[in-house]
Amino acid sequence: MTVSKELGFKEKMKCLSPVYRDIVVCTFMLVLIKVTCSIGFIFYHNMTQSAVLNYSLIFTVNDNSNYALAQLLKALITSPVIETLLYFHFTYWLINKFKIPPKFYIVLSALLFSSAHMWNIAESSLYTFFLTSLGGLVFSFNYHRQYSTINQDAALASTTFIHMLANGIVLYY
Repeated sequence: MTVSKELGFKEKMKCLSPVYRDIVVCTFMLVLIKVTCSIGFIFYHNMTQSAVLNYSLIFTVNDNSNYALAQLLKALITSPVIETLLYFHFTYWLINKFKIPPKFYIVLSALLFSSAHMWNIAESSLYTFFLTSLGGLVFSFNYHRQYSTINQDAALASTTFIHMLANGIVLYY
């Protein structure tokens, strides 16, 4: 007679493959980063500005244009693929070529990633910088971990997928 035991969260996470486990953990971290940055930005704005902040600009997509579907596809598919290749894959290749330690890669790729998102200097630029910097740290750490433990294909696929999830979270939070 076998006894059936319900697995706890830790046991369930151990049963997942490393790629899926990292996707779950990174997605949770990105949600936590988004919530923390949003709350921090609201408090910062309320302390420094006398004007009322339109909070819907932080939490939702405020797009009434005819190009909403094209922008959605760009944010959820095209941008994550191109940005993962450019800011994480190419940077990792460059760092490995010059034999620079991986810790430097993680910080450098996160800064490159966040600086690429600073093209629109607006009221929320500090918020955007923190959100993309922390997200870039998660992406680059995941890329390095998958690349060093599994292979390059797993690193590209998982980082791109996590980036797609993150963009969906940011767009529709």
